[in-house]
Amino acid sequence: MGDGGPDLSTRAVRLRRIVAGLGRVGVAYSGGVDSTLLLAVCREVLGLEHVVALTAQAEMVPAVEQARAAEMAHQLGVRQRVVHFDALSNADIAANRPDRCYHCKQAIFGRLQEIAQAEGMAVLVHGANLDNTRDYRPGLRAAEEMGVRAARVSEWQYERICESTNGRMRHEQPG
Repeated sequence: MGDGGPDLSTRAVRLRRIVAGLGRVGVAYSGGVDSTLLLAVCREVLGLEHVVALTAQAEMVPAVEQARAAEMAHQLGVRQRVVHFDALSNADIAANRPDRCYHCKQAIFGRLQEIAQAEGMAVLVHGANLDNTRDYRPGLRAAEEMGVRAARVSEWQYERICESTNGRMRHEQPG
């Protein structure tokens, strides 16, 4: 079931080592598998006082996903800040062109970085599935340009993470 890369335990050690060097972090937190994994690792490695979950609440995010994010952050014991974001007031997003995700992530990450800094967090991080890099993902480019650090998990890890949550997350859920 491997993907040809290092095994899960090797990747987990590497992720923990990277997280340990970050200091205080704001996690761009959607409640999906990728950001939940990252939030859990940050909490475990850095401690609750050094982590805040930052969730953008926008009109295009279903209420059920927002509720799942709040529930998972609560289960992890991590403080969550919900940042209201009027995405459609941004002309580049509202135009609904193929690069709308670039502009949306740029705007959201910019706002989350402001909140993270106000919270005394040294860096903003986000989770991304490694498979995302094989597809057209302009939002990843925005994150890189803005210095938002990414933790990428492989598809194999993604499936294992879902299995380990005892049904709270499913593979078909957004990352």
